[in-house]
Amino acid sequence: RKEEENELFSLRAVRNEPVSQTELCGRTSGSHEWRRERGECGPCHPVFQEADFLLITSESTAMSNENSKNDGANLRNDAKKVLQAQLLNGASIRELGYVQCLDLRPMLAAVEVVPSSHMFDPFLSDDGFTVEAWVFARKEDLKAEAFRNPVMSCHGPASGWELRLCQNGGAIFLVTIDGVHLELTAPGSPWLPRWTHIAASFQVGVPGQSECTLRVYICNEALGELCAPSGQRSTFPGPFCLGRNPAWTDRSACICLHSARVTSRVLDPKSFLPPPKPDGASFL
Repeated sequence: RKEEENELFSLRAVRNEPVSQTELCGRTSGSHEWRRERGECGPCHPVFQEADFLLITSESTAMSNENSKNDGANLRNDAKKVLQAQLLNGASIRELGYVQCLDLRPMLAAVEVVPSSHMFDPFLSDDGFTVEAWVFARKEDLKAEAFRNPVMSCHGPASGWELRLCQNGGAIFLVTIDGVHLELTAPGSPWLPRWTHIAASFQVGVPGQSECTLRVYICNEALGELCAPSGQRSTFPGPFCLGRNPAWTDRSACICLHSARVTSRVLDPKSFLPPPKPDGASFL
C-alpha cells in the first residue's frame, strides 16, 4: 500500500498535480480497483490465447488465414479471448502513418496483462519459448541503460525474463536460471524511422546433460546466441507487461508496438509475426 501511495505521489508530481485525501482514503490494498479509481488505468484491450501462445495486437480484429500466409501468426476459429490487457498511464491505440499501434510514448505508459488462472507461464514450457514484437523506436526516445527500455517483461528481483532495446541499436534478452540473470546482448544497426521486428527464444536444456540456449533476432536475422548451463528456471509471480517492467515501474520504454506475442515453444523465424500493413516508414 505504501509503495503504491509513493508511486501515486510521484506520478502526480510529474504533472504538478496534488493528491487529495479522498484519493488516499478507503483503499484497503494496492488493488487493481484502486489504480482504476485514481486514474492510472485506461481501457482494457483483448488478449488472444491459444494452447501455446498469447497474442496482443493493436488491430481491432486478430489476424486470420485470409489476410496472412504466415501460419505462425494465425488464430484458429476456436481461439478464446480469455484475458484482458490493461492500458496504463496514457497508453492508447492510435494510427501512426496509417498503421494502427499501441502508443507507449507517454511517460510510464504501458500495457499490463491482467493475471488470470487461464494464463500460462511460457518460461516453464518444456519446449522453450519465444517472445517477439513489431516495434517502432527512435534513439532519442530510448534511455542509455538498456534495462530502462523493456519491450516485453515478466521480470523481477532474481526472477523472470525480459526483452530490452539498446539505445544505439540491438537488443538484450534476459532469463533467470537458479536465481541468476543470464543476459544475451545482440548488436544491431541504429534504429531507423520504420517498424522493426525483434524476437528472442529460449531453448530448454537438461540439467547435467545439455545446455540451454538463448537467441536474439532482429528483422528475422539471428544476431546473437548464448549457451549456458541448465538449471532451475526462476519465474516471476507478477504480471506480464509491454513497455514497462512490472516490478520496477519506473523502467518504461518510449516506443510504439503494432503486435506482440509470447509462444511456449521455440519458433522458426519463418513463423514470426507478419509485418504491419501498410509500411510504417511514413511514421514521422
